[in-house]
Amino acid sequence: MEKTKIFDAYMLSLVLLVLAASPLKAQPNYSSYVRPGPEGMLIYASDAQGNRIPDYSYAGYKGGVVSLPNAPVRIVLEPARGDDTERIQAAIDKVATMPFGKNGLRGAVLLKAGLYEVKGPLKIAASGVVLRGQGTGPDGTIIRATSKEKSEWSGDWKSCLITVSGKNDSREIPHTRQDIVNEKVTLEQTAFTIKDARAYQPGNLIIVRRNTNAAWVHAIGMDRIPPRKDRNPIRQWRPGARETYERAITAINGNQITIDCPVYDTIEQRYGGGWVYKYEFPGRIQNVGVENLRAVSVWEPENGTDPLTHSAAMLQFFNAKDCWACDLTGIHFYGTGILVGSKTRDVTIQDCTLENAEPKYYAAYPYVARYGITLAGQGILVQRCKAFNCRHAFSVGSRTAGPNVFLDCDGPSTLGASEPHHRWSTGVLFDHCGHNHPTPILIMNRGSMGSGHGWTTGNSLMWNCIGDPLTAESPPISRNYSIGCKGQRKAGPFEAFQPQTYESWGRHVVPASLYLAQLKDRLGPEAVRNIASREQLERNHISVKDQDNNLE
Repeated sequence: MEKTKIFDAYMLSLVLLVLAASPLKAQPNYSSYVRPGPEGMLIYASDAQGNRIPDYSYAGYKGGVVSLPNAPVRIVLEPARGDDTERIQAAIDKVATMPFGKNGLRGAVLLKAGLYEVKGPLKIAASGVVLRGQGTGPDGTIIRATSKEKSEWSGDWKSCLITVSGKNDSREIPHTRQDIVNEKVTLEQTAFTIKDARAYQPGNLIIVRRNTNAAWVHAIGMDRIPPRKDRNPIRQWRPGARETYERAITAINGNQITIDCPVYDTIEQRYGGGWVYKYEFPGRIQNVGVENLRAVSVWEPENGTDPLTHSAAMLQFFNAKDCWACDLTGIHFYGTGILVGSKTRDVTIQDCTLENAEPKYYAAYPYVARYGITLAGQGILVQRCKAFNCRHAFSVGSRTAGPNVFLDCDGPSTLGASEPHHRWSTGVLFDHCGHNHPTPILIMNRGSMGSGHGWTTGNSLMWNCIGDPLTAESPPISRNYSIGCKGQRKAGPFEAFQPQTYESWGRHVVPASLYLAQLKDRLGPEAVRNIASREQLERNHISVKDQDNNLE
């Protein structure tokens, strides 16, 4: 009996030694809303109202299918004395007349390393043209934006250093508008029925427009926005068409059409339904890039403040698709570093740094814009970007259709937050942001802020972000989420009305990046290798092949 006890104690000690030497592997932390399934593909759960996390992976140049192209150099410019605006513009215009080559590219204007004085603006108005420098550092290509023009926001920034813009000539093709007849089209649906599909065929470009009625406005409380304390007027929301989703038809079965990408809000008859129509946009340009340079908006303090009489924006895109901005540094552009307009889609902005002047210089103008990267377009991927001293480092505008993604971005701020900004955008993802510099992110009801900003977004998400503070509020008939985030939670200013969704607070979830996991599911690991850095691949457990796939 005594020998048995000694033996049992000996075996127990062996087991404990083995466990100590080989600890049990920690189980991955998964979200209940979206998680890897048995075969590795993500599986999604819907709540009682049918809300679920959408697929954001359609964002980026050509929908995330390929890496950014490398345009051949056609014209090389060296630094020279005096203003370089006309010289650089002439080179851009000359390349714009050249024939298209591979990947729809005409070629690049290369600004060799050195200093360029540019009063501006520089304009790229043709497809296939790239403006490229030789580095963002002190020894690279530096453009001094010397304009003394004061510019205020009027849909664009008139005092902008570089503008990429086609013609604003999009139009609805007459006699093609058809109502959506489904009682409800949910977030994951790409097939729905219209009244009459005889005028449509696969390959057609269409607009899917979500409508709203008084019942929708009332359901989300935007017909009773509380008054401002300063008694400035408030605009209560009105019914009417809201998001405009650009899509292509991939299949037709009777009056049912299938589109290439889902929409990012539920379309319901009880709340106004929606419709589709064919459109054309002949003046839109594509395959335009701005790369690898540093731009500085030149100014001198007056009475200790910024007089705002200098270039307001570094780069803006309008009436364009399949474009990019990469490896750019923008300094002291007081309006917006990079702006993507409402009729622009499928743009990648990556590895860019925006830096505003210190907040003390804006003491006389506390609400001057000071945005970092601002999106009003759809299908935009902003990745590995940083924005400092901004009021809103990464933001999305009114009625903006998704998807729009901020991946691995940092936007510390002392005066504001990154956010969908006002009046209902859809399908915004903040993914793995704030890991180098904790980034305030607010997804909430802004109520009477501004002239009645109200609910800023629906079907948007913070995934594995770090920030101080973070806010995730959900409208009554939609859902926003904070999953796997860390930092300080903060209720919005109108929190008495808002449910909040926080899951796994203080502990990150798997996968590290939702966007990259969704892209892998949709297009395979090669698509992720096309756009991701080595660090992103390793963090998301995707192998790095022995080939050049735009890896760092």
